[in-house]
Amino acid sequence: MKRFSALLVVILLVLSACMGATPMAQPAPLPDLDIPAAAIDIITPTQVLEIPTTPRAGGHLHIPISLPRTLNPLLNSDPWVASVLRLIYEPLVIFDSDKRPIPNPALTQSVIFAEDARNMVVTLRPDIMWEDGSLITSADIAFSIDVLNRFAPATAIYVPNVANFASVSTIDTTSLQINLHHPTWTAIYDLAFPIISAAYHQSVNMRNLGASRNMHPMGNGPFRFHSYELATSLELIVNHAAAGGRPYIQRVTAVVLRDLGGGDARHAFEQGFTDVLLAEPALWGRYAAEGMNRAADIVSNNFDFISFNFSRSIFSERDMRAAIAHSFDADAILRRYFTAADGAIAPINPASWLNASDTATYSFDLEHTAALLAGLGFRKCAEGFLERRLSEVLPPMRLAMDILVSMDNTIGMSIADTLGNGLATVGVDVSVTAVPFNEFVSRVNAGEFDLAVGGMSLATPSNLQFLASDSEGDSVTLALFGYVSEELDELLYATTAVLSEAEFRLAMQAVQRYVAYNLPLLGVGFHRNVLYTAGFVHGGIELRYGDVFANISRWFMTE
Repeated sequence: MKRFSALLVVILLVLSACMGATPMAQPAPLPDLDIPAAAIDIITPTQVLEIPTTPRAGGHLHIPISLPRTLNPLLNSDPWVASVLRLIYEPLVIFDSDKRPIPNPALTQSVIFAEDARNMVVTLRPDIMWEDGSLITSADIAFSIDVLNRFAPATAIYVPNVANFASVSTIDTTSLQINLHHPTWTAIYDLAFPIISAAYHQSVNMRNLGASRNMHPMGNGPFRFHSYELATSLELIVNHAAAGGRPYIQRVTAVVLRDLGGGDARHAFEQGFTDVLLAEPALWGRYAAEGMNRAADIVSNNFDFISFNFSRSIFSERDMRAAIAHSFDADAILRRYFTAADGAIAPINPASWLNASDTATYSFDLEHTAALLAGLGFRKCAEGFLERRLSEVLPPMRLAMDILVSMDNTIGMSIADTLGNGLATVGVDVSVTAVPFNEFVSRVNAGEFDLAVGGMSLATPSNLQFLASDSEGDSVTLALFGYVSEELDELLYATTAVLSEAEFRLAMQAVQRYVAYNLPLLGVGFHRNVLYTAGFVHGGIELRYGDVFANISRWFMTE
């Protein structure tokens, strides 16, 4: 059966604190917070803020940024730099509140697929301009795709977006046809990248990240470049020709922080050096008391799960995996680190338009666990442990399981302990092995585990190919997902060969139902991140998949 390489799934076992995430293979990644930014998720405000005054123009916002090697969004490899450059450049496609890809109304009039999905036609709005007053045209899209194909570093955030683009041809000044290597409606996700001006960059050495015009961006977003002081700050001012509308805030300073994932972002926010912080929900009580706003929440693409070592024959039995699922008090973990709405057995974001509500679930039920294990032939011995006799001539086999976890993963440690307690209660001889991250990776690669607690940042919501038995991933991914099923492989392939939005949703939900019932992995949930703002920052603030500053044009300040 024909296969297509899965996008790399980043296994995230060290969950860093504060503003850090990873982009999905489409929108720029949201930096990974407490719990890294290539793909992204949509947010729903959890609190209606009382606006103290009507919006007015003015204000100077301070935000964090990591040290940029370039300010060209197509050449950049850093998630937080990508988030800030989103203020200067609009992408062709954005994500709505259900994480559904839609044409960016600030830039794109339509995206229309051929009936066989072998190509798509992107049409721009006819009235949009670059900040210098020149029209944005289809030639700019073609130029941007060429830059990603020929000049961008392999690590650049948006390089994966054009992997399925076979060729492009301009139809007129506003329309461009993109021909696909592999016909699929999911190519719309690939359009979630910003475009740059062909005329402005035509004489630039695009392999030189620090070339003058690669460090002096000229865009179409709500703000435009003013100045950059090396390793100190990036200054932006309002773009009066913004494609998506002029913002109230007049100036933005992006303060360079050297270790966004190591606590610098939180420290800068708490000391008043920056006015926004993307962090875990647990900080809300403290920040509320200090007059900060909990402006918006986002269900991120960071997914925690429990993996089975399928080289151990005992895990080949679905009832064994179901017994383990019923022994795990997932609700206790969700209450402590997530919310009930963030729980997910399969790697489909519960806040996504792709999510199915009728999948198998596993309540915390130790009696059910005991019954399933008894059905598999396990009985308690005099010492209180479960064992099973496979032959009259062989001694009984004790049911023993070791749970491997990285000691650097705080949430993972709690998951491992909670799972271990449930299994021990029903008579499993269980142990938890917590090791440094590097040793965790070595043991997983060597197959030295029974159960493993890990996490991943899904590169894009449309790609679950890491679950396929013949996936082409890194060694850790392959070791953690060793389940082999021709039926699952066929279901996964079907998600890559869809011709319409409706077909894609049905195909993804079929995968979700299969995974939830058959348990090639046992999902825990998706991390929720919160955007905190200083008390003087207001407006209908939203977080969107791949965009921390989604609707910054509606933000306003009272100081």
